[in-house]
Amino acid sequence: MTNKKIKFDNLDRSRSISEIEKIFGVKLNKILDNRKAYLSDEIGNHYIIVGGQWFHGIAEQIFENEEINHNNSILILAKKDDHIVELYKGDFKLLLKSKRVFIELCKRS
Repeated sequence: MTNKKIKFDNLDRSRSISEIEKIFGVKLNKILDNRKAYLSDEIGNHYIIVGGQWFHGIAEQIFENEEINHNNSILILAKKDDHIVELYKGDFKLLLKSKRVFIELCKRS
């Protein structure tokens, strides 16, 4: 077993987004131009996608936008091991309730 981190690259992100579109039967588009993993479908559901082997922080800008504008957001964790990406779905509201703790933990890592 190695400690080498496996990079979650743009190809992995594109494949994950395509798979999410198939699973949910939606077409996803960026909400904010500078955030590749902050997306919305045709009916206004938001999707926050974080990926890799070790998850990194969600931008504070996304937390702020979600606090103001939305309450039905879906958190997608795309976990990569070797060449396989597994997708996990959760309710972003639960993370939003603990955002200060989450942001501080991300700053430390």
